Amino acid sequence: MSNTQKLTIIAINSRNGVSAKTGRPYSMHEAQCILTEEVVDANGATAAQVKVGRVNVADELKDTTPGDYLADCKLFVSRDGELVARIVGLKALNVRPAANAQKAQAAAS
Repeated sequence: MSNTQKLTIIAINSRNGVSAKTGRPYSMHEAQCILTEEVVDANGATAAQVKVGRVNVADELKDTTPGDYLADCKLFVSRDGELVARIVGLKALNVRPAANAQKAQAAAS
């Protein structure tokens, strides 16, 4: 079962190395994100609540362009035995590819 959240990806950072324990290579990818949620107060009024943090990203999403997305998340067990979320799918919301933005800027000059 997965959970979908709207979030803004600011950047994706990758770390690569070799496990000291197993000797096998690894790569990890974390997205720096802004999560905006609507919260209902005691009077029934809604307000936006902003949270900033990092979340793991599946290998196939490591080259994702920063922007707004609907993120499909699943829980996984970390090597420390903790349940952690990982983004396993993304659907772009109003994302302009960098190549098109550069072409538009060049045409305007």
